[in-house]
Amino acid sequence: MHIGNYLREMAKIQRLSVAEISQLVNKSDMGVRKDFAKPKLHMDVVEAYAKALNFNVYEVLSKNWEGMEVEEPTEEYSRAEVGQEDRTNQLKQEGAPSGEMVTLSFQVDLTKAAKFIELLKM
Repeated sequence: MHIGNYLREMAKIQRLSVAEISQLVNKSDMGVRKDFAKPKLHMDVVEAYAKALNFNVYEVLSKNWEGMEVEEPTEEYSRAEVGQEDRTNQLKQEGAPSGEMVTLSFQVDLTKAAKFIELLKM
């Protein structure tokens, strides 16, 4: 099973754009596209996509492990049936949902690092 293709199909069925998914999994658009092209991904990455796309990745992977044919995603995973929560509305909310964190990293010229740190403390 090509996990990247599977994730791409799940996103397509749920009508989520790469930009929306990238915000949900805290990656760049290019990072999401690269992940969709990979046949294998680290489990932490797969779990993040499964959470964003609201499906049970362990059920899918266990079928694959047991040699059972893994069906391609179907409309049964459509957003309406997965739950009433609209993922795009989650993106528009102010701040992160409670219990979740966002990690940011910056590259700053060493000559400007002290000034940058001061700005962050404000």
